[in-house]
Amino acid sequence: PGGRHVALLVHTEAGAEVWLMETTTWRVVAAARNRRPVAPWGRWGAWSPDGAGVCFASQDNETPCTTHLEFLRLHGQTEAMTQKGDHLDSCPGFLSASQVVFSRVDYGRTTSEVMTASGPANVSEVVLLDMRSKQVSGVTAGQVDRTPAVSPSGAISFVRLDAYRGQAVYVLKQPAEAYPLIGDILTFPMSYRTPRAWIRNESQLVVQSGSVLYAVSVPAGEATRLQITDPVDGGWAISSDGNAIAYASRGRGVILAPLR
Repeated sequence: PGGRHVALLVHTEAGAEVWLMETTTWRVVAAARNRRPVAPWGRWGAWSPDGAGVCFASQDNETPCTTHLEFLRLHGQTEAMTQKGDHLDSCPGFLSASQVVFSRVDYGRTTSEVMTASGPANVSEVVLLDMRSKQVSGVTAGQVDRTPAVSPSGAISFVRLDAYRGQAVYVLKQPAEAYPLIGDILTFPMSYRTPRAWIRNESQLVVQSGSVLYAVSVPAGEATRLQITDPVDGGWAISSDGNAIAYASRGRGVILAPLR
C-alpha cells in the first residue's frame, strides 16, 4: 500500500523466503528466513492495509503437509497468526488492518456432499482471523470453499466445489448469505487457482477462465470478455485506480492495457 515497499517470495539455495524491499533503493528491510513459505493454489500472502507487514502461509517442518499463517513486519519481526495443526491455512486477504480472511482445509473432517476419486472431500472453509486476539471464526461452514479474494470494503469472493454446480465462484457480502455468481465448470471452466480481482466499487469481479479474462457483474453474474487479444498467463494485476491491467502473455513480460 502506497508503493513504498514490495513483498517477494524468493527461492534460494536455503529454501523459500519472504523478502520485504524498499522500492526506492531496492534494499531488503525484512526477511523471513527461518520459515518455509508456500503458495497453495498460487496464492501465498497479502499486505495489511496499513502497510505494516505481510501475512503469508508457512509450512510446518514437523508436519510438511500442513500450513499456518505468519505475519512479517517491516521491522523484521515474524509472528505466528494461526496455530499449527491438522489443517492447511492459506490464501490470506485483509478485511481490515486487524482482520484476515483465509482458506482452511480441515484434514480431520470430510463432507459426503462432495465426492472425489479418493472418497469424500475434506471440508475447507473460509475463516476469519482477529489478529489482536488470535481468535478464528468460520465465515462459511461445512463446505468445500477455497481461495478467498477480498475487496477494499470487505466483499469476499471464493471458489466452491459442490455436487450440483461443480466449481463455481461465490460472493459473500457480510453478513448476508453467500450466493453463486458464476459457474459451473462445464460452462465456465475454472479451478481453485482461478485468479480474481474486484473492480469498480465491487460492481464487477474480473475472473480468469483458461487464458481469457472476463468482467463479471455483481450480483447479476453476467460475464463480458475483456478486450485483450493476447492469451493471458496466470499472472495479472489490476491498477489501484481500476483503469488498467498488467498481464503476461506467452512468456513475455508485463503488458499494460486499459481495463474496459
